[in-house]
Amino acid sequence: MTFGRSSAAVVIAAAAIAALASYGIVVLTAREAARVAALAPAPPSGVPKPPDSVRRLEEPETAALPSPPPTPVSTVTADDAPENWPDGKGRDETFYFCTACHGFRIVAQQGLSRERWSEALDWMVVQHKMPALAGAERETILDYLAQTFPSRARGRAAPNPFLKP
Repeated sequence: MTFGRSSAAVVIAAAAIAALASYGIVVLTAREAARVAALAPAPPSGVPKPPDSVRRLEEPETAALPSPPPTPVSTVTADDAPENWPDGKGRDETFYFCTACHGFRIVAQQGLSRERWSEALDWMVVQHKMPALAGAERETILDYLAQTFPSRARGRAAPNPFLKP
């Protein structure tokens, strides 16, 4: 189905576009404005002016510019360096292994027992496809984590029901 020039839908659409253009909401090229003027009826006299709060497009060419791509977010901060964390055997190995995926602050905030650190490593292997640690490398990292970031005494808050006692 096509609409002729006298079709009511075309006339209504042209009138709506003309009204939006008069308020500065739609910006038309000269060719588009001529086509709309030919199709739209003349606006009635006494059409109210838009309020000052209506945003007018002053420079339409800037409105069409694409927005810049989002900046990638890194979880590793400037103070993330092995030297900024407690010294101990396995500090560098632990730091570089953990920061391959996330910032080291998240590691330092955990405060887990050696058994829980081991469970956390196993969970990351399964859930996040982390390379599995085995042998001496796993023991070195677990030793550092358990000694440097041990489990903390529980505060006054209720225990987390999802954690194993």
